[in-house]
Amino acid sequence: MFLSDYLGGVGLDNTPLGAVVTNVLGEGLNFKRTKTAVARSAFPALSTAFPLPSFVAYESVAQTLPVSQEWGPVCYGNGLFVALAISGTYYATSVDGINWVQQTAPSSTGFTAVTYGTNGFVAISGSQSWLSTDGINWSAPSTLPGGGSYGAIVYGNSTYVAIMVSPTAGTQAATSPDGVTWTSQILPSGAWTGIAFGNGIFVAVTGKYATSSNIAAYSTNGSTWTSATLPVSATGRAIAFGNGKFVCIDAALNSYYSTNGATWTTGANYPFTGSGNQCVLTFGNGVFMGSCCQSATANTAATTSLDGINWTQVALPSSTTWGNICFGNGLFCMTSMVSGGATIAATAWVNPSSNSAYVYLAGTAGQLVRVL
Repeated sequence: MFLSDYLGGVGLDNTPLGAVVTNVLGEGLNFKRTKTAVARSAFPALSTAFPLPSFVAYESVAQTLPVSQEWGPVCYGNGLFVALAISGTYYATSVDGINWVQQTAPSSTGFTAVTYGTNGFVAISGSQSWLSTDGINWSAPSTLPGGGSYGAIVYGNSTYVAIMVSPTAGTQAATSPDGVTWTSQILPSGAWTGIAFGNGIFVAVTGKYATSSNIAAYSTNGSTWTSATLPVSATGRAIAFGNGKFVCIDAALNSYYSTNGATWTTGANYPFTGSGNQCVLTFGNGVFMGSCCQSATANTAATTSLDGINWTQVALPSSTTWGNICFGNGLFCMTSMVSGGATIAATAWVNPSSNSAYVYLAGTAGQLVRVL
């Protein structure tokens, strides 16, 4: 009999599924830390014992990044979160969004976008891109066409698609089958700010920072684009795809959605008591989650939606300029973009009400939950 078989004199074998115990020895195969999520597919007995999607409806938890800098884009792929910096010589990786490892960035010029696709992570800085199959080792830089600054990238239909982001009108986009070799593409003229993929379609939207616009464009291949008109002209627009629809929010608290990128419908205004001139938005586990940021204004609010139409404001654990968000490993992960640097991050669980692919392990920090 080993010490690891007992915690406080109680046999681990007798601890029921879902029971919370003090974390003395660290997590292992049978026990996982509280305030994390586990995939139902990996833990079928736990999933059967707890058919509801969560012990709690919503929880956000403050996390700490390993180095103080102005954090930029964050994404999840291949079991790893990758958080890059707008300015700084480091970036960070994490398997759970909680424990972060400092890494040396492939460039010190600062990154504006990152995504994950079949070939791996592709990160963009200005007019250059880097490819990494594991999020740690990066290729030599590739040059994107057009010579300007790219600021958004997405993967779909076996293609990486990047767009040049500017507060003034532009038309430059680029496509790549591998994240290394890029081909120049032309968008309709606009101050482009974001791009998403879903339903076999790429959709790009305008409205960068203070440039109000109502232009969108859609494409099945990233090469041939068709213009569309959004319901309102606005700034700070963000776009994400989920639950069969493209959803946008903007700095004027508008929301709107489309199934095809061509025809758009206005949703409810989303509640947000903070201040911001650029929004961020993502989708995961049946939930849209977003926020708005401004370089000099901190806030503690985010907004969530199950359908991309009706929205609920939720609280974040720290006051900062929340500027980046992604979903992975059952949790939303957000990082701070404080000018001058910060180490602030957060993870958040949002209950999707039904059909969750994850079980959230609620409890006091420093505890364990039996999962096997």
